[in-house]
Amino acid sequence: MPAGQRLRRAAIASDIVALADAATDGAPAARHAARLARVLAGCPRRATTIADIDAAPAWLRAAPAVRADLGRRAALVLVAPHLARSIDGPRLKALADSIGVAALDHVIALGSDRDPAYAPDLALDQLAATGAAILAASLPPALADLLPPVSPFDAERAAALVAEAQQVPA
Repeated sequence: MPAGQRLRRAAIASDIVALADAATDGAPAARHAARLARVLAGCPRRATTIADIDAAPAWLRAAPAVRADLGRRAALVLVAPHLARSIDGPRLKALADSIGVAALDHVIALGSDRDPAYAPDLALDQLAATGAAILAASLPPALADLLPPVSPFDAERAAALVAEAQQVPA
């Protein structure tokens, strides 16, 4: 196997660990404890193959800041129904300052026809961790099994949120 391919695969594995740490607020102990709980509960882990690693989504190989931004956008898509109905000027201004006016307008438009009863309303300081959890949950099953179960999102819902977040202007 060429050295470049080995390095790429090792980098993907490192990115998976970084995503797990982001989803647990940077607490490796929480990641390890969650993995132990899954083992003790008898949840089998799928074997991860080289093909699984090669099929990792492109966003996983993005720079950490780009990945974090995609996660925040996914979290904003999740809370879009609340943002569309919000009259909290300071909150909306803080979001616009954080992600840009065009991105905020896009997310608000997404939420205008969605029911807020099915979406949590997150505080600004919860967006990063929630976004990382959405990204983690959206990984293909063989890669998601490398992570602790840190996400309350099912894979299908998470993948849909990430797909919508990729359409939000950066």
